[in-house]
Amino acid sequence: MVRILTDSASDMPPAQAREWGVDLIPNLVTFPDGSTIQDNVDLTSDEFYQQMARFSDLPRTSQPGPDAFRDYYSKAAQAGDSVVTVTISSALSSLIQSAQLGARMAGFTDGYIIDSYQASLSQQLQVRRAVRLRDEGASAAEIAMYLEREKRHVHLLGMVEDLDHLRRGGRLSVAATLTGLMLGLKPLIEINGKVCAVGKARGWAAACAAIIKRLEGMGGLDPKREYMLGYSVDPHEVDLLQKYITETLGLPPAELGQIGAAVGTHVGPGTFGIVFYDNQPDDF
Repeated sequence: MVRILTDSASDMPPAQAREWGVDLIPNLVTFPDGSTIQDNVDLTSDEFYQQMARFSDLPRTSQPGPDAFRDYYSKAAQAGDSVVTVTISSALSSLIQSAQLGARMAGFTDGYIIDSYQASLSQQLQVRRAVRLRDEGASAAEIAMYLEREKRHVHLLGMVEDLDHLRRGGRLSVAATLTGLMLGLKPLIEINGKVCAVGKARGWAAACAAIIKRLEGMGGLDPKREYMLGYSVDPHEVDLLQKYITETLGLPPAELGQIGAAVGTHVGPGTFGIVFYDNQPDDF
């Protein structure tokens, strides 16, 4: 049997993961008062944002250690299963190193560890792709081959309320943060291995328009593949993007996903965006 494993930065809800046959290893979040939670295990995403608002300082995130992966891979080996692991971008977390070390500690060789180059829902798109390939009968090696070949076509475009969370979490430069704050504009971000500030817009509607313009400049989304809309606190923040998908593109409404604690710590409330495969399937 082929197992699909990912970390909680993929923001796949536990109930959905069980339904899809995906195994989750949670990231850890420590609040300023010293209390530590397992992402999407001890608190829901809504409860996390409510808790985060209580503090003036940001929580800290940390990846699970190699022991968690060693135990998982040891059980997979005992069952005679192969594993495809899809991790958060190695530029954003050292979690992939924990997974690699855990596999070595377990002496597990029947597995593939994929650096998604993404986080949150754009990581989740790749997990979903792995599930569909598994259910179609692909081997672990075949699934890994497809994911490695296709992942450069997966994108996340979004707007954050400001860049302060990213700066304070060490995910963006101070200079970029100060520029955004001085102009009083909403920063547009893209994940391409790391988080990049790719533009600014004044207000929510302008941010949606800027996201759409950049999406179209990348060749548009591939309508034959999955796409999702993501939000942190308010699902209505994606309404204009949903309207673009259904009315302008004439496509079915996008599924909504919530940005959880592991990623939400660094982007903050007020973040929303779209994840998609670009419409340039030259090597699919």
